Formats: sequence, structure tokens, C-alpha cells
Amino acid sequence: MRGTRRAAGGSSEYSTVAISSPPAPAAKSISVAPGARLTIRSGGSRTSTSRPRSSVTVLARGPIPYTPREALSPRVIVNRLVIDIMSRKSYAPRIMNYLAERRQEEKERRRAEILDAAEAVLERAGWDELTMEQVARNARLSRALVYVYFRDKGDVMFGLCERALVRLRQRFGEAVSRHKLGLDQIIAIGRAYIAFSQEFPVYFDTLARCELREVNPANASPSETACRLVGDGVHGLMVAVLEDGVRDGSIRADIGNRMLAATALWGITHGVLQLSVSKAKLLAHHGVDARALLDQAMVMATRSLAAKP
Repeated sequence: MRGTRRAAGGSSEYSTVAISSPPAPAAKSISVAPGARLTIRSGGSRTSTSRPRSSVTVLARGPIPYTPREALSPRVIVNRLVIDIMSRKSYAPRIMNYLAERRQEEKERRRAEILDAAEAVLERAGWDELTMEQVARNARLSRALVYVYFRDKGDVMFGLCERALVRLRQRFGEAVSRHKLGLDQIIAIGRAYIAFSQEFPVYFDTLARCELREVNPANASPSETACRLVGDGVHGLMVAVLEDGVRDGSIRADIGNRMLAATALWGITHGVLQLSVSKAKLLAHHGVDARALLDQAMVMATRSLAAKP
């Protein structure tokens, strides 16, 4: 039998327990003899199987279903198991750890589904039109359940910001791996950011909006905290590339504090990108091509970093 059954109000978890005889009618527990195979399935295809050396009592929160069809196999399905190990207590933590892992996986899957739904709404309507009700409807969930995972629209934004930064960090890493000198690597990072903004406009817009939000670490949500940690990793990569460039002689040694330099480069690139996107018509009115503006910014940044020959 499958590990998870969908129902109107959510999902029900089942576990399979090896037994040798049917339980009593309306029973709420069964005993598994030492050496019998005990298989736990909870919410998915992963299983945990063991042959306990001591007697195991399986408790259910309701009567144990047992039908003639199930009688054909020495197994019984027990709804939402609670397992009590009579004597071999060291086995209990393994079961509990497994069930805790499955619950965490389910939470992460549900959270990802909500973010997928929000991303789909954004591609159609944009941030100004997005509501929690739209996200819930697109995810086919109740609005109350969405609020269990995200406290408001801003929290959803930081959840997507984390997703955007993870992908951006991957793109930066790929760009760096194609070059040896630090200066070439930092230029490649800038080019990768430009390409990222054009390939993932929803993510870039999300990053821009998150940059404007001040987060208090004392009461930050999990999404805000995760976003900050991933962002620290992105900045950390830029700092490491600057340090490598100074060591290999391609970047001038007097750039000062590496974190300040990395933040300045990020601000310049991000600002010019925003300008090229949000003010494209105004730039064109003044005879400024958006792509040429980006290229000019990269040239100026390169000249400011390059070591003198």
C-alpha cells in the first residue's frame, strides 16, 4: 500500500507492520514478536525495516483496520503509529528520528510548493498584484495553511529571495571556475549578474525589493534569516575572488577593505542594472543604450581594480 493517501483535508500517513495473526476486532494495538519484520512507511517511498530482538507493541490512534484482502498478507496497516519499545529502548530513537526526518521533508516540500505558486503568480501579475489569497489558490491550499509557512507577503518575498540567491551563487561559481586570474573572475561575476537579471527577471526584481527592506535579526523570520545567510555566501565569494586577485597580482593591492570593495562592486552593478531596466525609455530619450551603459559600467569597474602593468 502507498505511504501517503490524499484526502480532502490533507494527507494521512500509514505504516506497515509485519504480523503473524489478525488483531482483535476494533483493536488499538498489536504485538510484534521478537525477530518479526517491522517495516515503517511514513509519507513516502522510504522505509525503515528491522527485526527487533524484543517484543514491540504498536499503538494506533484509532481502531486498526483489517479486511479479508489484507488477511492474504501477514501485514496490517496502522494509521499514524506510535511505537513503544518494551525492553530494547535503543531502537526507539531510530524510529523517532526517521519519522522526524519525514515530517521535515514534508514541510520543505510544502514550502517549496508555496514558493512555486508565488513565482507563477509573479510571472503573470508582478509583485504589486500578488496577494496571499492568490498564492494559496495557485498552490491549491487553504490560505490558513499558507500562513503556517509564511507570515505575510513580505515573508514570501524573502523566501523567493533565498531561492534567487542560491541560483545566483551557482552562476557566480560557474563563472569563476572558467578563469584563473582574480580580475578575470570578478569581471565574469559581473557579466554573470547581468545575464542573470535578463534570464530571471522575477528573481532580479525580488532581489531589488529585498535590498530595500531592513530586517531586524532579533525578530527575523526563518525566510529572512535564510536569505541573509545565502546572501552572506554570495558576498563571501566576491571577497575571496578579490583576495585571490590581489595575491596573483591581477588586482591592485590598495583596494582597501575587501568586504567594502565587494559591497561597492555589488552596489554599482546592481544599481546600473536597475537603471537599465526601470529607466530604459528615459535612457533611450537621452540617446543612451541600456546595453552600452552596462558595458561602460563593467569597463570602469575593471579599470578601478586592475593592477598597474
